[in-house]
Amino acid sequence: MQLAVLGGGRMGEALVAGLLDAGFAADTITVAEISAPRRAELTGLISGVRIVADA
Repeated sequence: MQLAVLGGGRMGEALVAGLLDAGFAADTITVAEISAPRRAELTGLISGVRIVADA
């Protein structure tokens, strides 16, 4: 199963953290975030999750 989170703000970050804590594999999660600085921040915070500019 593949999961996508649209928006990598604080709520998106919390959703991804919860999914990872629940046992979802990081390589099955994609986060779409339009802000380049936020994408860079997320890349440093959440390893293994795919971070993209658009869905």
